[in-house]
Amino acid sequence: VDTNNTVTTLVDNLDGSFTYTSENGTPVQFQASTITDNGDGTSTIGLADGGTITVDNDGVDNVDDADNNPNNEIQIIESTDGSVTVNQSGINYNLSVPTANGSETIVEAAPDTDISVTGTGTSANPYLIANTRPDIFYPPSIAVDVATTGTGRTIDLHSEYMIQYGTPVVISSGAPAAIPTYANNELYYYVTYFDPTVFANVSVDNVGVMTYDVIASPTDYNTLINVVFVAQ
Repeated sequence: VDTNNTVTTLVDNLDGSFTYTSENGTPVQFQASTITDNGDGTSTIGLADGGTITVDNDGVDNVDDADNNPNNEIQIIESTDGSVTVNQSGINYNLSVPTANGSETIVEAAPDTDISVTGTGTSANPYLIANTRPDIFYPPSIAVDVATTGTGRTIDLHSEYMIQYGTPVVISSGAPAAIPTYANNELYYYVTYFDPTVFANVSVDNVGVMTYDVIASPTDYNTLINVVFVAQ
């Protein structure tokens, strides 16, 4: 029997770790773990505290820290408006999406005004500001021949309006050469009055062509047809 060997010890610390004491009396503590190849491209690491981590065998995966706190893992942050605020606190970064705080620009029409505001102010649905009061105006004066009677006569009111607004006879200094106009399908047409002793069967269609009969010549060489245009 050889009695010159020094006894070494291996003690289970009952917490997943072991303490090895060598011949010279120096203790060394270490953790016990296992790695099991699952045969499907992944491996399971058995931790000393009884937990496990499953990872891909390519060695590039990020894994959680095997605790029950989901707030310190790698997270997917989604933003509905495309903006994310990142604030550093020590070694941590706090991500937040800004919400309305009262400093945003809000567009709205004052009550009892002729302005309307639609839209939400986003790029997909921008604010649209419009004038709700229609543009109402008289067309330019037009000479109507009533020297003789006749039926089914016509005047293209819109065409006459385009000619006179497009080529004004006199223009003030600095004014554009032509007056802005509407297309014939952008207007409503109204006859507000005509002399019933001279005209009959007066009508106007949806593109501004007025039809009328001349039933008599005016006795004083003056007569009236009043027409009003309204922008749609």
